[in-house]
Amino acid sequence: MAATLVGLYMCISYFSSALLFMAQKNKSSYFKNIINLKEVQYRFVSFKNILYILSLCTAMCIYFIGGSYANKILFSRNIDFEFPYDIMYIETDKINNLEQSKFYEIVNKSETPLIDKKDANFMLMDLNIINEKESFWSSGITVVSEVEASKLANKYINVEKGYALQCTYKKSSEYYTDKKHIKLKNRKNGEIYTFNYGGINITGFLFNRNGYITNTLIVLDEEDFNNILTKSNINIMGKVHLLKFKETEKTNKVYVELFKELKKVNKISDEDNVWDINKKFKVKGKEIDILKPISKLRQYEIGKAESGFYLFSMLFIGAIFFISSGAVLYFKILSESGYAKIRYKKLFKIGITEKEMKNIISKELIYIFISPAVIGGILGFVYIAIHSIEYKDYTRLLINILPIIAAYLIIHTIFYYITRKKYIERIVKDQ
Repeated sequence: MAATLVGLYMCISYFSSALLFMAQKNKSSYFKNIINLKEVQYRFVSFKNILYILSLCTAMCIYFIGGSYANKILFSRNIDFEFPYDIMYIETDKINNLEQSKFYEIVNKSETPLIDKKDANFMLMDLNIINEKESFWSSGITVVSEVEASKLANKYINVEKGYALQCTYKKSSEYYTDKKHIKLKNRKNGEIYTFNYGGINITGFLFNRNGYITNTLIVLDEEDFNNILTKSNINIMGKVHLLKFKETEKTNKVYVELFKELKKVNKISDEDNVWDINKKFKVKGKEIDILKPISKLRQYEIGKAESGFYLFSMLFIGAIFFISSGAVLYFKILSESGYAKIRYKKLFKIGITEKEMKNIISKELIYIFISPAVIGGILGFVYIAIHSIEYKDYTRLLINILPIIAAYLIIHTIFYYITRKKYIERIVKDQ
């Protein structure tokens, strides 16, 4: 970060000198445009601090506004990726124990038919994480058998006996181990199980994003999985229920009915302040709080409202900054018109025409107005590109950022023409 700040300042400080140096290689062109080049050099030297600050602020604005705008555009695609099922709820030994007859009674009243239903058993265990600095136990890691993993992934997943495989939605989400062994610990009795490292399998989200079970799974051979259950003197298994309907937009009614019934099963009253249907799922808190059923449609509506407000806030702040940055340059340049008038008066005396003077002013001002927009825009774009390298719709996200940069360029171009007109009027007057 420090290198970026220093490098940016050096680039702005020495840009005009580098431009002058390159121009000197072509002698005829250099002497023909020497006044233009000297004026540009003068402007950059005297404006370097302002240009530096505006470039940095522009980069930050592009980063936050561009990122929020692109995420807003791609929001529905992200929801489909992170919430592959319309409704999901997790059953444990004490929570969400809904009778199957009651479940089908609710589902059969749905406004849209159920087209897929999956139930998968899992265990929550502790995993030994090993990185460059330390080794520690990470709690609440989801462990499933190869049979359940195959069911969830809609493809055959085979794990040899004595091995453990990681199934994850992206490469960077794998758990760090020594790449030789995977150690699991029973959360109830503390018993440790060691398996050979079986590699990684990129499967995407196998169930909806939630705060209870992890979206990166440890997959065991069926026999190994059952052995752990047999040896455990306490029930450590849970079951995830996944429902997919024909039309997602018509699932609100069935979700509300299922939500009410699960509250009744768990003996949750409206006064308990648990399970707010209009809020996102929780990732922290008591087990009952985290095990609220999850609806893709609800997550979409809540997330869309939140992202819309965030985008509006960013655009409002960004618009103020974009206009303010153009205004800063406008008043800074006009404040120096008195000194410039003296310089151009001398040039008029040696024979420069009004047309040539306007050409010189146009070239020096265009660099001043466009440079912070271009430099800041590129810097913000690069930061987004680096931080979003593993984003699912990476290319589309970057393309959606370009309109923000273009809007900033247009605003500064408008300020350039306004400033140029006013500046020329002040210089030409009394010449």
